[in-house]
Amino acid sequence: MKSLSSYQHENKCYRITSENIYKGDSSLSSGHIVFDSNGIQTIDDDKSTHNIELNIGDRLLLPGIIDLHGDSWERTMMPRPNIYFDPKKSLLSLDKELACSGVTTAYLAQGYSWEGRTRSPEAAENFLKLFSEYKHLMQADVRVQIRLETELKNSAEKICQLISDHNIDYLAFNNHIPQAKHQRDKSPLDFANWAEKRGITVEELSNIVDAYLDNDNKETSINTAKVAEFLKKRGLTIGSHDDKTIDTRQYYRSLGADVCEFPVVKEVAADAKNNNETIIMGAPNVARGGSHTNNIAAEELIRENLCDVLVSDYYLPALIQAVEVITKKEIMPFCEAWNLISLNPAKALRFFDRGLIKIGNRADLVIVNPETFEVEATISNGSFTYLRDSIIACFQ
Repeated sequence: MKSLSSYQHENKCYRITSENIYKGDSSLSSGHIVFDSNGIQTIDDDKSTHNIELNIGDRLLLPGIIDLHGDSWERTMMPRPNIYFDPKKSLLSLDKELACSGVTTAYLAQGYSWEGRTRSPEAAENFLKLFSEYKHLMQADVRVQIRLETELKNSAEKICQLISDHNIDYLAFNNHIPQAKHQRDKSPLDFANWAEKRGITVEELSNIVDAYLDNDNKETSINTAKVAEFLKKRGLTIGSHDDKTIDTRQYYRSLGADVCEFPVVKEVAADAKNNNETIIMGAPNVARGGSHTNNIAAEELIRENLCDVLVSDYYLPALIQAVEVITKKEIMPFCEAWNLISLNPAKALRFFDRGLIKIGNRADLVIVNPETFEVEATISNGSFTYLRDSIIACFQ
């Protein structure tokens, strides 16, 4: 049997024929596409040239998944508190996880936070250096989203330098101090779990929260505004995370944040929609049937057209699982559900070369079994990065 590497050479030009291709017209149709490492060359052109052909029958041929926010990578590097593994091998392992989940573009959510450990400023700086060094070894287009805790004092200069040095194109503001205080006061078990995940004691986490509760709000607002202005001047994407009130959403909107990530209540999502902003929710929320933190259910927002994008958050397989749930419950048609993890994320981050099967776009594709919703093959930039025996049998 041929190995996966047999199908990955850049000089190979493929033609895939399928009864169910999503070509961006809100429906599945039969046909074929020709692609190579330079992108999608033709669609339904019988005169096209290629040197490898496969017919996948009724399997779905879809645009690759674009994941705008995932932090499961933290467990790849630190599977248990304070237990670290080799970062290079961890990133390569993550690349394989992305491939078997159908993800061709991924943003790793890196905290720049008072929480410590993998989300501390020092850890963020170290990770970005390592990521820049090893990124070229990954087959998916993997990038980093910075999650900046706004209560960090005097972080603007350093953050702006990191953004510049490592070509960061997406930052989300968040402030988890109020949430931490609430958990400490009302839900001590959750607070203890938070401390454990960060590898510190409950007392240490409590002391950190107390220190930041005394912050000068004017000083932190100035710091946040400096970062936002730096991002706007460079045309980079700005979001806000876990907005609990309309006032909070309006504040971040005033800074140029047009992405509303994980709004906590429906009113915030509705306010974002009224202002033509992108609303992001977690795919695990849909796949599980609700939020693990008892916030608004993503399914409810989807039913009311208040969710544009689904992201993996803490569990990569949830992306496909969420589409399956939405389709089987008839919340929306399959192609519209797929847009939540492909076309809409591309629009949100202003990617004009992916998210859609279109001539000239990157050959980022995924083959999905229509009965089981399982990924059977993933193609990143024209190369097969994941390939099951069922698809190998389709090569002619």
